[in-house]
Amino acid sequence: MIVMQAVPLFTVASTPWMPALPLIVIVVITGIKDLVEDSRRQASDRTLNKSTSHVLSQQVNTNYAHFKRKLPSFNNKQHPYSTQDKHDESKTWPSDPNWETVTWGQLRVGDIIMLSENESIPADIVILSSSDATGIAYVETKNLDGETNLKTVEAIKETTHLHTAEDFLNTSLVIESELPTLNLYYYSGTMLIIPPDSNPIISVVSSSATPFPLAQPAPIGDIDVPLSTVVDAYPGSCISPINIQNILLRGAVVRNVDHIVGVVISTGSDTKVVMNSGSTPSPRSNIEKSMDIQVVLNFLILVILSTLIIIMEGRRLNRFKHHFGSINYENNTLNSKLVLFGACIIMMQNIVPISLYVSLEVMKSFQSYFIYQDIDMYDTESDSPCIPKSWNITDDLGQIEYLFSDKTGTLTQNKMEFRRCSINGVIYGQELAHSFSETPVTHMLQDHSESLLKGTRKYMDDVYTNPMMSKDASFVDDSLFRDYLNDPIQKQCIIDMFTVLSVCHTVPTPTHHATKMLHYSAQSPDEGALVSGAKDVGFTFLRRELNRLHINILGNDECFILLHVLEFNSTRKRMSVIVRNQKQQIILMTKGADSTICQRLASGQDAMVESVLKHLSCFATEGLRTLCIAQRVLSEAEYSNWLTVQKEASVALSGRDQLLDAAAEMIEKELVLLGATAIEDKLQDGVPQTISILREAGLRIWVLTGDKLETAINIGYSSNLLSEDMTLLVVSGVSSTDVCEQLEYALKHFQSSQHPSRGYLNSKAAFGELPLWLYKWFNPRLAAQRNRWKILDLLEPVQYKKVAMVMDGESLDYVLNDDHQKEIFLKLSVLCKSIICCRVNPKQKARVVQLVQDGLGAICLSVGDGANDVSMIQQAEIGVGISGREGVQAALASDFVIGQFRFLSKLLLIHGHWSYYRIGESILNFFFKNMTWVFALFWYQSASG
Repeated sequence: MIVMQAVPLFTVASTPWMPALPLIVIVVITGIKDLVEDSRRQASDRTLNKSTSHVLSQQVNTNYAHFKRKLPSFNNKQHPYSTQDKHDESKTWPSDPNWETVTWGQLRVGDIIMLSENESIPADIVILSSSDATGIAYVETKNLDGETNLKTVEAIKETTHLHTAEDFLNTSLVIESELPTLNLYYYSGTMLIIPPDSNPIISVVSSSATPFPLAQPAPIGDIDVPLSTVVDAYPGSCISPINIQNILLRGAVVRNVDHIVGVVISTGSDTKVVMNSGSTPSPRSNIEKSMDIQVVLNFLILVILSTLIIIMEGRRLNRFKHHFGSINYENNTLNSKLVLFGACIIMMQNIVPISLYVSLEVMKSFQSYFIYQDIDMYDTESDSPCIPKSWNITDDLGQIEYLFSDKTGTLTQNKMEFRRCSINGVIYGQELAHSFSETPVTHMLQDHSESLLKGTRKYMDDVYTNPMMSKDASFVDDSLFRDYLNDPIQKQCIIDMFTVLSVCHTVPTPTHHATKMLHYSAQSPDEGALVSGAKDVGFTFLRRELNRLHINILGNDECFILLHVLEFNSTRKRMSVIVRNQKQQIILMTKGADSTICQRLASGQDAMVESVLKHLSCFATEGLRTLCIAQRVLSEAEYSNWLTVQKEASVALSGRDQLLDAAAEMIEKELVLLGATAIEDKLQDGVPQTISILREAGLRIWVLTGDKLETAINIGYSSNLLSEDMTLLVVSGVSSTDVCEQLEYALKHFQSSQHPSRGYLNSKAAFGELPLWLYKWFNPRLAAQRNRWKILDLLEPVQYKKVAMVMDGESLDYVLNDDHQKEIFLKLSVLCKSIICCRVNPKQKARVVQLVQDGLGAICLSVGDGANDVSMIQQAEIGVGISGREGVQAALASDFVIGQFRFLSKLLLIHGHWSYYRIGESILNFFFKNMTWVFALFWYQSASG
């Protein structure tokens, strides 16, 4: 339209460029904003690239042509990714000419780099050695995942003896590396270590599958084949696998070691943290999408009105031509009508509200500011307000129909405490009848807890005076030590149980507080709770030294040689360690979910298994998180045979994870069940009240958790997700057919042969009788919503208000892989006010959200706090991350960040409601204003000819 007005024939303004002025202003302002943002990013990049590190000066890096790097002069400014605490240069680098200072921008793949304590890591690095004799280093990953506890990384075992510059200059290393990937928690590579009598070469080469972009072939005979075929050519050389435990990621900070030395494997945009910092696509709200359709319709109306004016103009000329002979009727031609059509388009162009988009952006910016400034949604504990990261969808907050939530860390506090355990068929630990109560503990309960703690200390003193027992110990039970003193069989079972808890873990060496108490910084809150609980009983994990674990067992120091760690993952659902004790026995110690441990037990333990399962059910009814504990003594021959298989799997570059899992399956069998543990994770403040309010507002709430079915149900009751007057459907089948039969039976039970109740709105009344294809063409969401209403037509409108469903992960997997079961599941989900899916993995969480969005056309919100919730958050139309103890992965992937679950009620019901109302009113008023102006012109034009 602006181009048309530049034509003299259609010019309306006094100057041709005047109609383009508003658009020019908008483009200029947007350009200035983008220029400022880009200049800030460039300044940040320059500052970051000028940060300094120290590399081996005489190294021959065969990945690049060798040249002398000069350190430019500049005023070094600290950057968020640079060193957080300025390290003392004289501490680590007195005057060693073998290490030179270079900027981060000069770092190259294959460089040998040395980092001191409190120094930020400038690239992705394989750690070769550490100032710690064990080859262990500690890093703080707060910049990466928000977790404040220190992480442990391990140097390559075959290079831990390398410390001086001469050691590295006389050693040749070749790394076969995977391509740079986004995954912060996985890396696969292989290192070839060549003895000092070979030419010193440091090189990074690609796998045979794909070329590494920054690598060049190494001079060692053109290494284009897997390293396993090269090792024989170099006597004395060896191959070592590299995994994520050997990697220092850019952005982390070195802690608690004097220095570490490593080799750079990725720099710049190839590092994992930079690859994960890509821009998130800006979402658009549903009301904006609907508005787009209305704008197109308005343009069609504009065309229709202009056409009508042309028709009326022609008829009027024909009607009055005999009255006015002076009229030039040659203007009543096709050219004249096209000119008139263009003039009408320009005259009535306001009917297309282009400026409405700018107005909405301004409104939503203010609404986001109001959300950010709301003091009621400020979390004092984490010192964080509610942060709207996607300003365009504030109005969608007021239209949420389905809310999907994680449990641990979202509904609960994620502060784990070891409370109860089952050992050899006996339950120990205080029963938590009020574990979910949010009221202050009464004086009676406080006195009772204190008396239990005193009784436990009294009987413990008869066995061992424990100086490490916490004053607020969570596990208290004097009967544990009575049985220890009076029952020799139970005594040995207690020793075996708590020895496993103090040995089977990946907790780093604890730190000492001023009170001389040990503080454990575990990566997993569950693992930290178990180790702390064992310490309070007298089985204290003291420290790690190389491959040795030092444990104090009831006053006696013992050392376990750590042979292997079979790490936990979501598929295995267990973790194991293989250790050699002081009696030279090789022991496999395992802890994990009951569903995986019980499948790997030796025969003849039926009574023990039955007892433990009953106790697990009891713990679950109290809302506790449970694990089974087992062990097995291995023979030297069995361990030696397994070790061969494990080594072959560990050096495989392709399919390494699957091969390692298969190797673990070979050894994790014929276990002896020792017992079970129960850990408490209390609800967050205000969770029951928030869920009640949201349910009253009409939201359907789903909880997707990895906990046991019984634990999930009891958390549901304690959080008001479930109520006593609800009909509870429990779906748990062992096969696809079994699950399908359960779903069909439940659906048949609730189907109604009666007509809907009076006042009940059916699908015909809500959507009319237009064909389904028309809805799909016009708006796919409307088609899905129509399907939901048709489902309700088949169901009794009174019964479905009090129904909830619980389904386990195995049954859910059958449903998600069968279209017929999906359809039945959706019909049942419409019945239910609340649904709990337990034992689910992150992929299943995302698939459930997608199923509801696509199948029911509902506007969904997902809320979570951990990395396992990211897929669910990204799948939903609105994602809310809770900045909690599990890190900031969920917050980084979300549209809104809050500090507590209870803030959702105000975010959705206050800010969301008013945002939607105000946006809707503004759009209607805008269209009304433009329509009024345009139709006034239309009637004037039609009347005046």
